[in-house]
Amino acid sequence: MLMKKTEEFSATKGPSASISSAELSEASELLAASESSLSADAAKKAAALAIKIIRQWPAAEKLGGIDILRIVVGGLDDAETVSEILSVIFDTIGIFDVPNNAMMATRFFVSLFQTELGKSIIQQADSREKILDKASALFKPGISKLTEVALATLLLNFSVLVVSDNDVETAFSVIGIVTECLSVVQDSEAAYRLIVAFGTVLSISSPEIIEAGKSLDGTKVVHDLKATFVAEKRIQIASDGALQLLK
Repeated sequence: MLMKKTEEFSATKGPSASISSAELSEASELLAASESSLSADAAKKAAALAIKIIRQWPAAEKLGGIDILRIVVGGLDDAETVSEILSVIFDTIGIFDVPNNAMMATRFFVSLFQTELGKSIIQQADSREKILDKASALFKPGISKLTEVALATLLLNFSVLVVSDNDVETAFSVIGIVTECLSVVQDSEAAYRLIVAFGTVLSISSPEIIEAGKSLDGTKVVHDLKATFVAEKRIQIASDGALQLLK
């Protein structure tokens, strides 16, 4: 459906911004293929097409391009291309001020964690800070369930990464953002992923992170979450684990 809409809109564009039927057909095949069968060359070609869509098409029509990037990023094998994609996403007007685009861009960030190359890009200070800053800005009351879940998944991935790397500096940023999100989350799936992220960050080998959790009123935030999702057993269990770490 998304590619069909992309094809229909492409037909209305001038030669410089239109996408040929052959390009759209190839993109559709790529989207239908499993990531494991996607060659690096095919992924790079699809990424170039997606970047064209994102750069040249209006904000409301960029979704197809972002979705292509989300799917093919796992097949890319060079840091330069991935870094270019990040620059395009952050620098193009109409990505994060359109809700569906912002949700899909967040899913793209989540996909970066699926490969060692993607994680290596995220571990670069500039990329990491931009992604975390954007997550903090996007998670606010009124966003869709899909966006909440995507952002919660992103933050959960970050929490696992900082503990794995014993990256205390980034852990301070992650626990601050996660605590803010826990205060406003509405969806139960997103709430569960956030409370798991919170407990994961607290498990890092650093007393300073425990103190940060306490200073951010983490205990109150977790108790409030338990009261909001009282019927969700998995949230209750994860919350109790986080409270134990905060003692």
